[in-house]
Amino acid sequence: MANAPVDERLAASGILVVVIDVRLARETPYPGSAADVNYGVRWLKSKAREWNGDPSTLGALGSSSCSHVLEFCAMHPHDPRYTMYPLPEAPQLDATLKYVIARSPISNPLARYEQAQKMTRDTLIQNSALYFRPWDSIIEGNPQLILDRGEAVLMPPMFILQGELDDNVLPAMQEHFVATYRATGGGINYEVFPGAQHRRIIQPGPQADRAIDMIKTFIARQLRAR
Repeated sequence: MANAPVDERLAASGILVVVIDVRLARETPYPGSAADVNYGVRWLKSKAREWNGDPSTLGALGSSSCSHVLEFCAMHPHDPRYTMYPLPEAPQLDATLKYVIARSPISNPLARYEQAQKMTRDTLIQNSALYFRPWDSIIEGNPQLILDRGEAVLMPPMFILQGELDDNVLPAMQEHFVATYRATGGGINYEVFPGAQHRRIIQPGPQADRAIDMIKTFIARQLRAR
């Protein structure tokens, strides 16, 4: 699991960390994984107190494609496309999040698809075609375009970690999303990690240590803001 090194160290610091499973592109197209995330957030809220957690402080952390889903789920937690699975034991709960942490998120999947074409990365191209069926849904489930369209959204505090040398999600794409989120009224932290590629931020070493320390600080700040 890509986030395991981060999750383990966050848990060791005293943060309750729970990993939810979601279906991938080859298992279900959009909005299947978004419905999984929405249900998972509501389910975790229903269980949090059993694990000495507080459901009102629930935030989410994801990487790459998973953080793409987190972004638009956080902005549209009440969307009927994503709330399709009921939670009978706690129907009053919703999937709102206290904060979102996104490592190398696909904040604009259409721009990332075009970049994959330029780089002739067949796996990324094929996975995009598998996930966005019909293809027009790449416009609908697109965090950048959701903001560009001026949709009514929730804007939880967000922290994006980006590699300077990421040629999967270019820093310029990420910077555009960050600027748009801020201009729309959302609070967002953005940190670029020098010399890091798409996954390098979380590989063991000084970069990962710095990233985890920054994540802890960000979470603490959100909890103090209750």
